[in-house]
Amino acid sequence: MADFEDNLKRVTVVTGGFGSGKSEFSINLALRLANRKSGSYTQEVALADLDIINAYFRSREACDLMTAHGIKAVVPPQEIFHSDLPIYGPGIPHLLRRRQDVRLIIDVGGDDLGATALSGLAAEIQASEHCVVMIVNTYRPYTRDVPGICRMCKDIEHKSRMQVDALISNPNLGPSTTPEAVIKGHHLVETAAAKLGRPVLALTVLRKFLELWKDKLVVPERVPIFPIDIYLSPEWLQRPYSG
Repeated sequence: MADFEDNLKRVTVVTGGFGSGKSEFSINLALRLANRKSGSYTQEVALADLDIINAYFRSREACDLMTAHGIKAVVPPQEIFHSDLPIYGPGIPHLLRRRQDVRLIIDVGGDDLGATALSGLAAEIQASEHCVVMIVNTYRPYTRDVPGICRMCKDIEHKSRMQVDALISNPNLGPSTTPEAVIKGHHLVETAAAKLGRPVLALTVLRKFLELWKDKLVVPERVPIFPIDIYLSPEWLQRPYSG
């Protein structure tokens, strides 16, 4: 089976609803691509942050991590770094025009402001080799069922003026996630994808759970598992609820 990232394009737009996990996915994807950068694989990796609504989980907060791994982080100017304005880093159009020498990941909010920011770049993105993937967590309010997932997809497409090409399944309850919850949520994502006529490119699972669940996590082999690590969540969100 080909590596998951080989099914993506030079420009990968990552979108999804609030709390879907798209920023964590974007960071993990950038790191995975950067780790492949050796020998004949010489493309630069860049991560651009268009998530303008979520002040706590933006991929721009991981700039130091990106820089340490040789990844170009594209964020708004320092004076508006922590604003909630529909403003994106000034280097994105330049990276879009660079064609084959850079792999660009664009982390976009799925809310109205995020979709508006994306629509402003739609023409330039569509002129590049690109794909748009929507991260789906079935344990978030607007994507708990198949109709909700489909509505989210269509709403993002309408407001961003871009087509969602594939779904990424990310069913989780944070530290309280169980293999049964992952399997149940993933089934909903696959059902919605079939209704939308889109593929499911991967199932994300927290890396530290994979070894623990190796005999319990039974999912279709056609969907590769994409291990992720948590870089953005504060410590209090990583502890199981005990109230």
